[in-house]
Amino acid sequence: MELVERNDSVGNETAPELPADGSLPELLAEQVLARPDGVAVVQGDAVLTYRELAERAGEVAGYLRHLGVTRDDRVGLFVEPSVELMLGAWGILLSGGAYLPLSPEYPEERLRYMIEDARVQVIFCQQELVGRLAGLAPSGSTIVTVGDAA
Repeated sequence: MELVERNDSVGNETAPELPADGSLPELLAEQVLARPDGVAVVQGDAVLTYRELAERAGEVAGYLRHLGVTRDDRVGLFVEPSVELMLGAWGILLSGGAYLPLSPEYPEERLRYMIEDARVQVIFCQQELVGRLAGLAPSGSTIVTVGDAA
């Protein structure tokens, strides 16, 4: 894997070099190897290390694959900014799928259109949004939460 030189600097620190190629899951795996206990996600008091992020997102990915998600399948991501957002996005990418961001702030008509137009079969959702999503998603849609994946 080739590295790209970066001259960005903050104060006296030079920004880390980034690979020129590689998938996002590969880049996460590299961070897990290089900095397993480094902080990857912070939300309030919740902190995930790179190792924890990869492990928990891996659980989501495994569950999505169990549901039939394969390479390039579109999976909805209906979450507020949160740890669940990170677990869902990384879980979808690790499963081989592509995520469709479905912001809970979008109007309901727009959400319905996006889900139907993209032919989304599986939607990752925060537990507290399941009831709202159930009213928006077409019948036959599968709604998945972090708890389901665990």
